[in-house]
Amino acid sequence: MKIRRIFIPFISFILLPFLTFAQEDNLRRLLPDEISPGFKAKAAPRIYDASNLHEYMDGEAEIYREYGVIKFAAQVYSKDKEEIKVEIAEMVDSTSAYGIYSFYRSPDLNRIEIGDEGVIAQNQISFWQDRYYLKITAFGTGVEVFTTATNLAKETSSRIAGHAKVPEIIALLPSKDRIKGSEKLIKGILALNNQYYLFQEDLFNFRAKAVGAFAEYGIPEKKIRLFIVEYPSADEARNALIRISEEKKKNARLKHWHRNDKKRIDTLLFQATDKSMALHRKGNLLALVIGTDEVGVLSLLYELRW
Repeated sequence: MKIRRIFIPFISFILLPFLTFAQEDNLRRLLPDEISPGFKAKAAPRIYDASNLHEYMDGEAEIYREYGVIKFAAQVYSKDKEEIKVEIAEMVDSTSAYGIYSFYRSPDLNRIEIGDEGVIAQNQISFWQDRYYLKITAFGTGVEVFTTATNLAKETSSRIAGHAKVPEIIALLPSKDRIKGSEKLIKGILALNNQYYLFQEDLFNFRAKAVGAFAEYGIPEKKIRLFIVEYPSADEARNALIRISEEKKKNARLKHWHRNDKKRIDTLLFQATDKSMALHRKGNLLALVIGTDEVGVLSLLYELRW
């Protein structure tokens, strides 16, 4: 037994550098030295990990870390005065890859059939596939540079062997009146507060391996926001409900609390001066609905099909 306790860490120590190099190779093979027609890499790709990503993107690195970035690579191709920048993030799994993609996706962007899902802006294509998230940006005024960027996105997608489906928690978001493209997968308090500021502290306790989904509903003037969080256990979901309700009592009035221990259900309704809020727990799932009026909040709450 003593030999086993010593041997396993020793083997891990030996293998760690090889695993790191293998992860870097995963990204390097997605970045050719040259892309047609005539766009060449300006230098070797820059490769980062979670510990030093801030050197490349100060301010955004924390979001990538929250979602679970393993490696990140950046490469620039140029031809004459035009450039194409490629950024690739390898995440811990496909859920995290979809999460970081959804974090940056905007509802007003058009879909493009690349990867497992992609969107296109004026000069940028972003998509996720398997455990990867990619952004390809074209800098130039001609048609050629963006056509080349689009072709590069398709070619890179073909080099990624795997595919993945949208995480199951997204399917828990009701479809009625949902603003298409507003869906986000949440893995921490930073991502959550970037959608709608709620709490300074992580009252949802995402550290307990919780995963959340977010979406917006209705029209901008009466927009309703829905958060759904899935926990490893019902106890953790109810503890989060109690923490959040205690915090909301500081600036809102608790109008109603229905509890059914047999069905493992809690439903709370709060009313503040400018908004209404409902908390609903069933088993290990917790929903938070926020809107400008009680009717809209309750209507969306009733659309939950758990």
